[in-house]
Amino acid sequence: MIPPTDPDRAFGLAMTRLRTDAERMLALCQAPNPDNDEVLIAAITRVADLAARVAASPRGGDVPDTLLELRLTIDALILPEPIQDEDETFAQGELRRLHDSLAAQIVRGEKAVRDCGRLPAPGPESAPVPRAGNETDLQAVAAQLDDIVASLDRLEQAAAGPTGFRQQTDLVEFYIGKMRIQVDLARAQLTVNERTVDLGNLSRVVGTMASLTGDFVVTVKAWAKRLAVGVLDAATAMQTQVRRVATGIVAVTRKLLAPRAKPAEPVDKPAWASAFGRDKYGVWADLSIRNRWRRPVVQRLRLIPAGRFSWEGPQHEVTIREAFWLFDTPCTQALWQAVMGNNPSHFQGSARPVESVGLEDIAGFVTKLNGSVPGLNLALPSEAQWEYACRAGSKSACYHEDLQRIAWFGANSGGETHDVKGKDPNRWGLYDMLGNVWEWCADGWHDSYDDAPSDGAVWQPSGSALRVFRGGSWLGDALHVRAAYRSLLALSVRSDDIGFRLGAVRTAGG
Repeated sequence: MIPPTDPDRAFGLAMTRLRTDAERMLALCQAPNPDNDEVLIAAITRVADLAARVAASPRGGDVPDTLLELRLTIDALILPEPIQDEDETFAQGELRRLHDSLAAQIVRGEKAVRDCGRLPAPGPESAPVPRAGNETDLQAVAAQLDDIVASLDRLEQAAAGPTGFRQQTDLVEFYIGKMRIQVDLARAQLTVNERTVDLGNLSRVVGTMASLTGDFVVTVKAWAKRLAVGVLDAATAMQTQVRRVATGIVAVTRKLLAPRAKPAEPVDKPAWASAFGRDKYGVWADLSIRNRWRRPVVQRLRLIPAGRFSWEGPQHEVTIREAFWLFDTPCTQALWQAVMGNNPSHFQGSARPVESVGLEDIAGFVTKLNGSVPGLNLALPSEAQWEYACRAGSKSACYHEDLQRIAWFGANSGGETHDVKGKDPNRWGLYDMLGNVWEWCADGWHDSYDDAPSDGAVWQPSGSALRVFRGGSWLGDALHVRAAYRSLLALSVRSDDIGFRLGAVRTAGG
């Protein structure tokens, strides 16, 4: 089995290293030295406090905001120039090395959090959007920039109060001058082109504003006792205002860059469907099989749209060229029993997923089911189809940030399977893609994605009797309950934590 790159573990390691490096920097700065820089000490103290808080937190809650504040604070650290004294040269060199390490750990931590959808992806290098049709949103951005100018004016007035500290004036004037330049640059992005606005450039300018403000507020807090009354309050309000503007511009950017919804493609009712329709998740079709008492057992299938995605570990782009049908739940015991007349499951319950079935058993089930309904041609999905459907357009490892809401796994299952549809579906209306039971795929096991099909087709066995299954189960921990996690077993293995779901490539008339 290939060990996955787990976001939880990566996040924990990065944050532990971050905290250690911050504490080391603080110790170096606080060592007896008449030239200690109180501003630098205050900034690194803040880094150490934030690092300790985020290292002890789960990935949820305010971790993304704390990581952002950490990054801005680290970016704002102004290290002393190297000096010639041998001992101090070592100390300064160590400070710079640790500073670089802090920045690297933040990048790793943000990536780990982003892998589960908690942080937005980095802004695009260039993101032009047309002015036509977006005037209201662009005017809102311009109004937010006006608010920043008003806040700068208030800060300038506060700094003009009586003070005996000349350096205060230089500090405030330097910051205000830099910020006014950035505001002018942002306004230029809104007016430089008559037809489009480059939101990528605009976002970078606002990011610079946030970094400048973080540096300024850290310095103001360190010098608070020697500043004019009201400067600290004005600076803190300034930081709040810049963050508000940055958040607003990010929201506008996301909105304007979001893919435009395409008109729904007309879909014919499949020949095998007993019912058919469209809802908020997309197109669905019901397959109805009568059990031994002649009562219908209904299995819903969802039409999974064509598209592309990148497999993890290493990234391998796949294009699903044709929409396909997929069970919206793992195969239930009720459906298995209606087709096969028996129930091999360890945990009994008609609405629970069938388990304790090997691939040879499933092949017999599929043959019998397809033979009972005209036009039906079901099969196990390929590994690529399975992951594509599980992600449902998400780039994160889980299709919802709260795993408890979407999956039964070791922490909440109580040591058994549960009825299907007991947790929230993904955005395409698929339930239990993660957790409850692992799901067999049609692919043979391969140690890497080298030479894997780029069209999502089944990757045929490489002479091995090992087969792939996906999704995690009631028995495993959160590490395994991820869209990209894959495991393997012999095709004859039966286990009470492995089930399956079926799918079918869409054809004309179905």
